[in-house]
Amino acid sequence: KERSTWSTGLQATSDCNGGSEGSYQTAVDVEEFMAESGITKLMCCNRGEIAVRVFRAGYELGMRTVAVYSTADRLLPHRYKADESYQIG
Repeated sequence: KERSTWSTGLQATSDCNGGSEGSYQTAVDVEEFMAESGITKLMCCNRGEIAVRVFRAGYELGMRTVAVYSTADRLLPHRYKADESYQIG
């Protein structure tokens, strides 16, 4: 089974003791993070392309996704890309 990782760029800064300045990368094991955090469901209170991208990322991480929408947004794609959707306005 192929494991996913997040690559996070962190910037190291010099401290008052004359520490070095530079940048480095760290990788976070996604499956380990998900197990430790207990996050299983993701709700995106946005619409359009941003919400679709958030839902795709959630799906790739094995999370359930939830969309909220207004009456005017009932036919937008983000509602159908989510695992669950609820009308709130």
